[in-house]
Amino acid sequence: NCVVRNSYFNGEWGQEEVHATKKNPFKRGQMFIMEIYVMKSEYLVSVNGVHFCSFVHRIQPSSVDSIHINGDVQLLKLELSKREMYPSTERTLLLVDDPHNKMLFPFYHELKYPIMEKWDLTITGTILEFADRFVVDFCGACDKCTRSHKNIIFHLNPRLTQNYVARNSYLHEQWGLEESHAIQRNPFMRGQTFILEIFVTASDYMISVNGVHFCSYQHRFPPSAVESFEVRGDVALKRIDLCRKDTYPTKKETLYPDLNQLEEQFSQPIIHSLSKPLTMDTIIEIDGRVPLLPHEFHINLQNATTAIPHPIIPYHISLRWQPETTNSTVVNSWISGQWDEESVFGSLLRPNYNFKITIYVKKEGYSTVIKAPVKPYSTVLPFFVHKTDPSII
Repeated sequence: NCVVRNSYFNGEWGQEEVHATKKNPFKRGQMFIMEIYVMKSEYLVSVNGVHFCSFVHRIQPSSVDSIHINGDVQLLKLELSKREMYPSTERTLLLVDDPHNKMLFPFYHELKYPIMEKWDLTITGTILEFADRFVVDFCGACDKCTRSHKNIIFHLNPRLTQNYVARNSYLHEQWGLEESHAIQRNPFMRGQTFILEIFVTASDYMISVNGVHFCSYQHRFPPSAVESFEVRGDVALKRIDLCRKDTYPTKKETLYPDLNQLEEQFSQPIIHSLSKPLTMDTIIEIDGRVPLLPHEFHINLQNATTAIPHPIIPYHISLRWQPETTNSTVVNSWISGQWDEESVFGSLLRPNYNFKITIYVKKEGYSTVIKAPVKPYSTVLPFFVHKTDPSII
């Protein structure tokens, strides 16, 4: 019941090492994540996110040209990468090889350490064909049996029948004000597989679905008080991962459409990575239709596909329909960690009509033309001078 480390060189084995900071973490029938981190003087070895042992170099690691794994183990993943942090905090809490396995509810996990800023929970699953709803709860106590004895610090509740996603908190034995507003329509569909990501920031939980930011939920109680979480409802789970990340949302290349092959209708938001930096004299054309009851839509020319860290946005156009104030068109940029002063114009597009927006990238700035089949028909926005080099886009 030990873990042996050694080196074989000059035709013979060296002296074995078995000492470690913890007991043997490898158990029969149990999944593990082993990480070997190469330092200047030694190898560091962690198991399931916890440092286990070290091994001082007897041969320079630069002489290693292959990796050999053999024995009584079923491999699920082998990854080679460069990292600045050790040990990695990533933990796979659930991995289901049988996609038809639905005997998983409720899934419940107690945390050994409090969650903090930059913690990320990713849930992969498939919504059942006749689903009504499912729930993800971040709980403030370990009593999973009696709801009245625990706080639900964050409650995420996709409701398929009502076609919206509710967020709330259950604190001191009462529910707070429910939130349902999001920047896109309900992305959860019966019978479809999804990847739900919940990312913790200093002020909010950030929620993305299939690699696209969906909504946020401001903390009503410190996330450090979360002691457990559970998933229950009409969904078949495939995988659950808990880790620490510096960026959000997790990039999914296959989710970004080829702009030359878009269908007539597609889900929003569109996030597209350019194959090469934006150059002068580039023309960007966007055709669409304003819905009958619009709220807002915007176009960002930016330097990254992530929401966190916040991308630099050299050019931002936002069209807003706000009954409580005035409909408007706003132009701005996000430079040096904050929004610049807005340039605000009157409403240029009407609900339930098609439109065409053309952005011309010039040497000095951006020229934008907005066309519609009704008055004012065609409008040229005031020239927007470059605040930063457009080649970062």
